[in-house]
Amino acid sequence: MKQRSIQISGTNGVVIISLLALLIWAGLCCVITAQCHGVALPDFIRKLDETFLHPLKHPEAKISICYQLPTEKWLTFNLPPATDAVKLVTNANIPQDVVPEPETPVLYQMAYQIIDNKGRILKSGTYAKRSKITWFTDGIEQHDPFTASYYFSEPLVPADGRVTILNFEKQGTLEKNIRVRLRLAGKDAIVSSVMVRLYHTPPSPEQKLIRQWNRSSRTKKEFLARSNVYTQDFLTEQEQRNLMRNIWRPLAPAGIEGNDYTYRKLYVIKEVDGTSLNQERFQEGLRIDPHLRRTIPVPEQGLGISFLFRVLPPELNGDEPGVADIPDPHIRLKWFGKGITRSSWDIPWQGDATRFLHAFSGGLIELSSDRPVTVQLFTKKDGQSIDITPQTLVSRTILVNSTQSVTYRVSHVKQLATPFRIGIRKPSGLGRPGNSNQYAAATHPASTLHYDLLDKSGNKIHGDQVSLVLPASVYDRLIDGQDHLPVSDPHYLHFNFPHNVSFIRLRSSDPLLVNAGNRSPKMAKLTRVPEDYFKSQTHDPDIQKQPTWFPLKPVNYNKLFNDQRTYLVLLQYRPPEINPDIEAGQFQWDAFKPEKNRAGHFILIPAQKKEYQRDAALVSTYTPLSANTERSVNVKSSGLRRIITPQLLFFQKEPDNPFSIRVSRNGMPYFTARLVGPSGRLYLPPLSKGPQVLKFHTSKSVDLMMNQITQSPGEDQFHKRFAYRLTPGNPISIPYIKQTADEETLSLAVAFPFIAPQRLKISATLHCARSLPWGPFEKLTIQHRTFSIRSDNNGPVYILNSSQPMMGSRHRCFFPVRSDLKPGRYRISLSLDGKESAYVVLYRALPGRYSQQKLLKEARHPHEKT
Repeated sequence: MKQRSIQISGTNGVVIISLLALLIWAGLCCVITAQCHGVALPDFIRKLDETFLHPLKHPEAKISICYQLPTEKWLTFNLPPATDAVKLVTNANIPQDVVPEPETPVLYQMAYQIIDNKGRILKSGTYAKRSKITWFTDGIEQHDPFTASYYFSEPLVPADGRVTILNFEKQGTLEKNIRVRLRLAGKDAIVSSVMVRLYHTPPSPEQKLIRQWNRSSRTKKEFLARSNVYTQDFLTEQEQRNLMRNIWRPLAPAGIEGNDYTYRKLYVIKEVDGTSLNQERFQEGLRIDPHLRRTIPVPEQGLGISFLFRVLPPELNGDEPGVADIPDPHIRLKWFGKGITRSSWDIPWQGDATRFLHAFSGGLIELSSDRPVTVQLFTKKDGQSIDITPQTLVSRTILVNSTQSVTYRVSHVKQLATPFRIGIRKPSGLGRPGNSNQYAAATHPASTLHYDLLDKSGNKIHGDQVSLVLPASVYDRLIDGQDHLPVSDPHYLHFNFPHNVSFIRLRSSDPLLVNAGNRSPKMAKLTRVPEDYFKSQTHDPDIQKQPTWFPLKPVNYNKLFNDQRTYLVLLQYRPPEINPDIEAGQFQWDAFKPEKNRAGHFILIPAQKKEYQRDAALVSTYTPLSANTERSVNVKSSGLRRIITPQLLFFQKEPDNPFSIRVSRNGMPYFTARLVGPSGRLYLPPLSKGPQVLKFHTSKSVDLMMNQITQSPGEDQFHKRFAYRLTPGNPISIPYIKQTADEETLSLAVAFPFIAPQRLKISATLHCARSLPWGPFEKLTIQHRTFSIRSDNNGPVYILNSSQPMMGSRHRCFFPVRSDLKPGRYRISLSLDGKESAYVVLYRALPGRYSQQKLLKEARHPHEKT
């Protein structure tokens, strides 16, 4: 057979190719001009544009066939046999001429029914969806925003996709001809229609799954293996089968197009699980704005942190693009350490990508800004920069209102009263039209929470209501789809439920979010000291802190989940609340003595460095002094005394050898003595208050300390306390009088030897003479606590008049006594496990000014007249 060929060469070939290129260019210009001016294109040109030219705008866009939800009749899908779940992706359509502002909620409801082969309804319900329209830019044409999905020839803008999973596993053995029916149950006025896509996972033989994997493109394999630890090249055959088995495939509805259903072609640029995403839109890091602060825990050992601050694009922070006079952000960093220690920095703004580097001790960092910015955190490890931006904590809550209640079961142990806690939050803008970034007004109207206590048969035992004012939180946010909505700070109600209370039912006048937790009444709260007094986000079970309250699922949780009444709340650690009276040194310090005359010693514990000096503590506060060196001191009394008799403490390493001491005052002889023993205390001759120059001469190397001296900046001081000896197998009982109706915190100062092979374990129990009421209380006392104390070489702790003059490990433990306990007499028992003994001081500090009466007798000097 003779083959024919066409050859284009020479000048004619160049002319023909040029004319062809010119015609294509002219056609493109016509199509683009027609689209820009709204001119209708002929069907031929339209199909040419749809097939060849239009995808050039977004080459990554893929066409998905979607189906319109009818409002009257049902849209029916016949499921293949053995289908155990389907995924529904819905998009609300908004006419182009009424597209709302970005972030405006778009609401609609979708009703569903699951029908078996006999026409019986196995399951039905309605899903309320809350979406929005998200606009993106490609970083090149900032003036031409687009959505992540769009239609080619229809004047509609699809809102972000929303996903619903229908799981059939709990419907029993599924027969053939199982159907899913869908229709539109309600919508906002701006929504013209709602489209749906249904996906299922068809069963495939095991041997076919491997063939499907081998025939898949490398891009598809990378996408499927994106969540695996290993890449697609290192997956086992079983892992490959699992990935192919879980691929969602689209399913068309039953019936005839145009009669039973209406379809559209939806161009999807970027979609993950049915939700539109575009990574260029989202800034990496944590968002900070005037209504949202960020807290970052710093581990106990401290950490050097580099902060990277970036400004948000105008379309994300609420500013108009092109505005040039937007002020620079003012960023404030606060660090909170142990006790009342804190520091703050104002971070100067140096333009986008502002950096701040600092080494922090263990504690908590709070970041705030008056303009929207994002922050990332980095640290150095082995010379490498590591991103340590913390993950946000999450809590699940249940929506209640005047018509929808929630019930929790109360479980008891041996008919004992069970501690129970309810957390209440108020959402802002949930399920309502309006801007999701709007924040609550300055006034916070009260909400009413109703609760009913039920017996095991569901009969009402007691009912009451609580009025709550719940201001918006600057730390937490509510997750609603892709939105992070404002939510209030939590308010907690605590109960001590007697054994006849089996359920608690909650409802409210306004929409509220609730969750619940309990704990065993016989379970001791374990606190590791000092680790648990530092915030941590570690996932190591050996390091994680034991929770105080254990979360509970409500009755019929699966139904609440399917009805979309469960919401996630993003949480953050809170900075400590520092009492201004404690910070200013205005408090009453009380120590508690055990029953009977238990053995003990005076000990000297290092004092925490503070910005204040309490005159009342001068008698029990000692300052180290160097021997054979002149020292300028300011002698001060704790009251109106003009003459002070200070005390001098000494400690020596060779207790059997005596030594002499001479003290000169302002260059004149003042005091002389000869002393012996490992430690001791003596009174110096009276001194007039005010500045003095003292010099101590000792014949041996001796540690000296003196009280009634004001503290110099950066100077170490010690507090003298009487500590009781706690030995294994010999518990001590200490009477405790609660003075106020508010919370009081008991502190245990514990000292033990340098070398302790195991952690020191102290059990503390608060005993009440009378039974406690039901509640509710704002806070509840945990009456049984166990402290596991780490042995640290963080002393020294000096012991007076003891053969063991020094200990090296010391820690403070805290036992909160909450407002549920009324003022009155209680008793605290302490016991020690293990083999090592310890010294314990039990005390409290009550903030505020307290009147004190003291009778003082002051000696008259010879030069004073009678």
